[in-house]
Amino acid sequence: MGNGLLVDLYQSGALKSDEFDDVKIMSTQLMMMLNDESGPWMDKVIMPNKSAYKKSEWNVDPKLKHLRVVKSTSLVNSFKPLIKYLENNVFTPMTTRETKLKTVYTILDNFWTVLKMNMPAAIDEARDHVLQKSVGIFSMHSLLIELCKVIKASGNELLTDIASFEKRLNSDELEFMSHDFWSNDKENPGEATKYGNMKGFKRLSEVMLKEVVEASENQDLNNATEVF
Repeated sequence: MGNGLLVDLYQSGALKSDEFDDVKIMSTQLMMMLNDESGPWMDKVIMPNKSAYKKSEWNVDPKLKHLRVVKSTSLVNSFKPLIKYLENNVFTPMTTRETKLKTVYTILDNFWTVLKMNMPAAIDEARDHVLQKSVGIFSMHSLLIELCKVIKASGNELLTDIASFEKRLNSDELEFMSHDFWSNDKENPGEATKYGNMKGFKRLSEVMLKEVVEASENQDLNNATEVF
């Protein structure tokens, strides 16, 4: 079933769970919800029945330049590993589909809200950056899975609590939490533009995770030092 048909079914209210490929259906629902409801993702997706805004349209309405910046297919595909991780490691057989959908949406919305709080220009000026392009969404959602593992292992934090992400991403030591890192300025491109394919996206997520781990270890060391 193509994304265009899934979108049509979603909008008509006729979309039902399909056991054969419910991950794709849920990913499509999440894409629609984020595009319609989430601050960081509001109107950022090029839906199957839409097209990217043209420069002539930007000239009439400048805000359109930074909307419809990523294809729906890319966003949908980037969600699938996260859903599968949660399905296999967090949700139980008793977890309803409605609860699953709400949980994944909350995790994504909180995660991207923290990203926007730390580097608003990368999202408000999305077309001038690659954070909400393929390199950003695939690498960030790969990082998100690893953060979920860490939060789950803590034993006293919730995946649906935005503070769990703030704790790990609100650090000046994280080079990737800067809009310059994601800039696609031709004369001064950011570091993220060097990662140009799926293998590169995975490598970038590993680089970001390493920074998060090191920053957390330094924070723990500083907290311990302050006791004395």
